[in-house]
Amino acid sequence: MPGITVFHRCERGTTIFMVALMMPLIVVAMTIVGDIGRAYTVRNKAQYALDAALLGAVTTASTTPVEMEMHRLFNANFPQGYLGAMLNNIQVMQTPEGTYKAMATLEVPSMVIDALNADFTTLNVSAQVTQDQEVMQNRRLEVALVLDNSTSMAGSRLAGLKQAANDLANILFGNAQMLQNLTVSIVPYNNHVNIGSGHTNWVQIPHQASYNQYAASGDGYVSNRNRDRPSPNSFNDISDAPPLSEETRFRTPSSAGAGFDPTWPGLPKIAFALNSKPAVQAAINTLVANGDTRINVGLMWGWFTLSPQWAGIFDPDRPEIPAPADPLRDKVVVLMTDSVNSEYNGTCSTCSNDNVTTPIMCEAVKAQGIIIYSIGFGTAGQVNQPLLRNCATTPEHYFLAPTVEQLRTVFQQIADDVLLNVVRISQ
Repeated sequence: MPGITVFHRCERGTTIFMVALMMPLIVVAMTIVGDIGRAYTVRNKAQYALDAALLGAVTTASTTPVEMEMHRLFNANFPQGYLGAMLNNIQVMQTPEGTYKAMATLEVPSMVIDALNADFTTLNVSAQVTQDQEVMQNRRLEVALVLDNSTSMAGSRLAGLKQAANDLANILFGNAQMLQNLTVSIVPYNNHVNIGSGHTNWVQIPHQASYNQYAASGDGYVSNRNRDRPSPNSFNDISDAPPLSEETRFRTPSSAGAGFDPTWPGLPKIAFALNSKPAVQAAINTLVANGDTRINVGLMWGWFTLSPQWAGIFDPDRPEIPAPADPLRDKVVVLMTDSVNSEYNGTCSTCSNDNVTTPIMCEAVKAQGIIIYSIGFGTAGQVNQPLLRNCATTPEHYFLAPTVEQLRTVFQQIADDVLLNVVRISQ
C-alpha cells in the first residue's frame, strides 16, 4: 500500500549467535553421554566377570579357596585398565546356609561428571551364588574340544590354538589338578581322526588292511562311514550308532588307502574323557598341522565322545562313560576350524557333500541336548560363517576370531559360559 514501508528482518546472525552460545552445552552433553556410556560398558563387563568368577570359584571350592580363585578368574576376564577402569576391592562372604556373596568396587575416569558432582565414577557390582550341596555333589560336565589340525593351522595359528585351549582348561579346572565331576576329550581332526591301534573291529572290512598298517605303529586313521566314494557301505553318517556291525563301521581316509607311508600324516590320537588338567594340557600340546579339512568328521567323533551309545567303547574300563542324559550332567562341544570343508565340498558329482552333511549332523547333536559352541578362526572370508553360526546352539554360541588374541578371549569366554551353566546362580 502507498505510504507503508515494509521492513524485512535478517535472522541469520541471530541463529549463528544462538548456536555459538549453545555449543559449550552441546559439548558438555556429549561428554556426559560418553562418560555414562563408558560407565555402562564397564559395569556390564565387570558384572559378567564377577558372576563368572564367583561361580567358577564355588565350583572348585573343595580344592581351592573361593576368594583366591575368584580373584584369579575375575582378573582373567576383566583386565586392569579396561576403558581406564581400575579395580579397588573385591569382598567375598559366605552365609551359614551356603550362599556366597561377592562385591567389587571400581573407579571409572570421567571428563566432566566429577565437575558436576555426580557420583558416577565409583561403580559397585555384586553377585550371589547359592551352593546347593546335593546339586554340587551330583553335577557333572563332559566337554569335547573338536580342534582343526589341517595344514592351514601351521605356525603361529597352531601355537595360538594351543594357548587358547590351555586357557580354557585352566579356567575349567581352576587350581585343581584333577576333578571327578569333569571330563574333557580332545578331538584333533583334519580330513580324518586318529583312534589309535586296537580298533580293527571299528573299521569296514575292505579298509581293515589299510588301518592295520598304521595301527602297527600305534596310530589308526579313520574318517566317516558314509559313501563318499564307491564303497560297500552306505550307512547314514547322521547317527551316533557305535561300530557293532559292518554297516556302522568306519572307513579309512582316501589318502591312507593309497598305500602305507610311515610318515603320514602324524595326527594325534583322540584323548578320551580326561579328568586331569596336566593330561588335558599334554594332549592339547601334541596338536599338529596336516591335511585337509572335514568339519563333519571332527564333529562326528566329538559327538561320539559324549554319546551314551558309546559308553564303555572308547574305554572298556569305564563302562559308564559317556554317561546317559541327566538334568545334572552338561555335555558341551567346542567346534573350532580356521577353514571350510575342502575335500568333499560338492565339487564332485559322484561324492557326498560335507557342506550338506555338516548342518544335518549339527542338528542331530543338538537334539540330544548337547551344547555346541562353534568358532571360526580367521576372517569372515576364510571360514563358512553361515554353516558355523547355524551349527551353534544359538547365534550367541558362535564366535569369529580373526586373531590369536581374539581366539584366546573366545576360549576364555566359552569356559566362563560353561561354568555359568554348571553352577546355579541365585541372584
